[in-house]
Amino acid sequence: VPYGYEENEKEKVRQAIRIVEEHGGDKFLLFVHTKRTGDMLATALKERGIQSEYHNADLTKDKRVAIEKRFREDPKMRCLVATSTVAAGINVPARRVVVLGVTRGLSEVETQDIIQECGRAGRPQYDPQGDAYILLPSKTFEKQKARLQNQTPIRSQMGEGKCLAFHLTSEVHHRNIQSQVDVHDWYERSLAHHQSKELDDSVVEEVVRGLTRCGAMTEEDGAYDVTSVGTVASMFYFSPYDVADLARNWKLRPVVLRGSPLAAAAGVC
Repeated sequence: VPYGYEENEKEKVRQAIRIVEEHGGDKFLLFVHTKRTGDMLATALKERGIQSEYHNADLTKDKRVAIEKRFREDPKMRCLVATSTVAAGINVPARRVVVLGVTRGLSEVETQDIIQECGRAGRPQYDPQGDAYILLPSKTFEKQKARLQNQTPIRSQMGEGKCLAFHLTSEVHHRNIQSQVDVHDWYERSLAHHQSKELDDSVVEEVVRGLTRCGAMTEEDGAYDVTSVGTVASMFYFSPYDVADLARNWKLRPVVLRGSPLAAAAGVC
């Protein structure tokens, strides 16, 4: 890929279009890392008569959902151009994925983010296999190839402190866990357990004590339940400790110092 930022982005678009046109019967998910490149790609697809949509964070949630639905159901819509908004957690029928570059401005896109994007190709319920293409700059090709091939192993943090506290709060809120025995049954189905990370009773007891002290959870005769603090943490995907701090701070009464500019503005003599 030639250098010079604008020409570089145009070349990414040209290469992506070439791959799309080589596989005329397949659906494509095309990942861009800047909205400018996304606009260029969406325009180029339209000019070639290739039906596509551009999925990005500027759209409303309803619009994004509608685009995803159309991509799943409309066989004429071949391409979905997207920023990282569909990189994880959303399954769409993309037989092939093209990742347009591995940088965002002057920063490298994290290796795991690139892998997540590639993982959208060939989802089991849609295609028996998938292919992913990553467009790399020629000058740093070997360096980028090496870092993408030498991934940091993914290790679960589930059995550790704050991470376990959050998930435990959420599972209790959803009534999947109601006792220490339930904790172990739940944990045995996790990635952490399959990675040979045992969960000691002492760790569970320490986390439960921390959650009860901060007011996110209660324990009575070995039975767990969540408070309003724990419910909010679970529903909004916040740390129960952070929610407890917010709840405690909101209960504090403001103090106005007499004779200060603030006091004068508030009418205090």
